[in-house]
Amino acid sequence: MNTIYEATVELSVLLGHELCDIRFDPQNMQQRFVMTLYASTLELGGDAIILAQRERYSGIPIITRSMLEACVQMRALIKDAKYYNRMIATLRAEEIQMAKNALELNKTLALDPAYRQELEKRQRDAEEELRRLGEQGFKRVRIKEAFALAGVAQWYSPIYSTLCSHSHNNLPVLAHRHFEQTEQGWVPVFEREWKPDEVALYMANVSMAMKAANDSIIAFFGLSASPRANELWAIIEAATTEKK
Repeated sequence: MNTIYEATVELSVLLGHELCDIRFDPQNMQQRFVMTLYASTLELGGDAIILAQRERYSGIPIITRSMLEACVQMRALIKDAKYYNRMIATLRAEEIQMAKNALELNKTLALDPAYRQELEKRQRDAEEELRRLGEQGFKRVRIKEAFALAGVAQWYSPIYSTLCSHSHNNLPVLAHRHFEQTEQGWVPVFEREWKPDEVALYMANVSMAMKAANDSIIAFFGLSASPRANELWAIIEAATTEKK
């Protein structure tokens, strides 16, 4: 576990420093959003590492899932310069549903009229933009489709699907985390102790997403690959293989 963790930490710091040196055109929507998603990928990876440092493991799968999503969307955008419009269409569709739900659930409540008007306007604006995007051929994208568009469909199962199992809706996973079976029966615990191999696996996922995102950035901007980044990834791969 220590080898994978230490190499992942160094990789995160290295790529974070290198990100600040990348030159791009912020007026170019594709370049700007690619860099945004790349920065988000590295940021979330760093957050997962911080949780591991503090031995607060339960949030790592959730953060890693979001990190993987950012990496996938970035890779899809690199392949299709207008893909960000599909991401916006997805966001608007979700905003419409949220506004509809909020208005429906608060029909019988004394909802502040100003807030109701704000929700109604938000819904109208989102519907208008979604209609405009649809007319231009940009439809919302499902996450499974995004993995395929990004060329990493193999990540969806088992990596992404496993990460998604760590949610508040998965009661068996939560029960496993917050209860342990003893001779006296089931005993509640604040958080169960995680095995080093479990943590190592999540750190390997974090480093994998960072490396994949970095490889895509290098190819997209025509940069030179960092020899040290490749060395660190080789160390992580070797250590991960040994644990299988």
